Amino acid sequence: MMALTNICVSLHSQQQSMQVLRQAVSYVYSATSSLNNTNKSLAVARIRSCNIGQYDGAAVLLRGSSHWQQKSKLRRFSTSDLSSGSSDETAGPRTSVKCSSAMTREAQVVRVSNPAELLLEKLEKEALAGSSSDSPTDAVNRLLLWDPLPRLEETQTFSLYEINDLDRDSPPFLPFSVLNVNSKQNKGKGFLGWLKNLRSTLSGAHVHGIGDLVPFSNKLYDGSLTLRLGITAGLTMVIRNYPGKGSAQDKTHPFFFPDRYETMYTFYLGDLGHISVQGPFITFEDTLLTVTGGAGLFREARGVCRLHNLSPFKLFYTFQLKGIPEIPRHLTAKVVEPSVDVKPIQEAANCEPGYVLPHYSD
Repeated sequence: MMALTNICVSLHSQQQSMQVLRQAVSYVYSATSSLNNTNKSLAVARIRSCNIGQYDGAAVLLRGSSHWQQKSKLRRFSTSDLSSGSSDETAGPRTSVKCSSAMTREAQVVRVSNPAELLLEKLEKEALAGSSSDSPTDAVNRLLLWDPLPRLEETQTFSLYEINDLDRDSPPFLPFSVLNVNSKQNKGKGFLGWLKNLRSTLSGAHVHGIGDLVPFSNKLYDGSLTLRLGITAGLTMVIRNYPGKGSAQDKTHPFFFPDRYETMYTFYLGDLGHISVQGPFITFEDTLLTVTGGAGLFREARGVCRLHNLSPFKLFYTFQLKGIPEIPRHLTAKVVEPSVDVKPIQEAANCEPGYVLPHYSD
């Protein structure tokens, strides 16, 4: 069967349309899916006899495959419900066999499409039509729609941007530690120490110490910064302050603190679901977070997330996950090179229709 898989065709080099490509791939699978390695010569004869666009099957075989050999595309072809358009399976090399219109439609809509994309398109239509309210119950029910989709075991990668526009009252700083850069007599315990720390924090004199908490919620965009995805929501706790570290960031950003945090938070991605992470956040270097679980598309997610801190208000994440359905194109667009100056396009920033995930979180 692997030999037959390699027959899957691409007329990409001839600059043919995607419709022609899909017709070719669909017919290859209708010709070979039921043979179980017992009659390869018959399959090749059937392919040679198929007229695909302006090319016959023999020309298709001659051009070989290059574009449609990806396993993630091939495994979704199931041809039990497709007809070949001919009752003579022993047809000679030049017998004309046309792909049926039903086969063509099936190849275009289902065989090549990503199931996750189809589900998102359905949810987006419902959101635009107003047929689905955004109550908590409806939101949960939509997340459960992802469960029947097949999970993949190979590692899949996608990237996100988190941006703080300072319009969500985030982040507040809760100075619970007793560490203070003022004089020693200002260091205290209990409620009096907490009041002194609060005063020194408001005056800008506080040094972050273990126990300080920083809850936060920021906006999320895809790697191309053309699609608003949702928000982050979580809590970080200061583990240690590193005076003198990150001097370059300190000179560039007035709100920079050289700290290490233990962080627990969730990425809310509209009808895609949500994914939770936990681990270190160090303000002056990259860190690796553990994916602890999720819902929707990410229900059985396993893997890690690399955190790249661009500035106190912009972060770049790269996820490497297993156990989830094939990632839709909404998360796999070409990534904008990370830098402190990146910003989303205006339509995504304004959450205009077509530039947001369906039922995006805010």
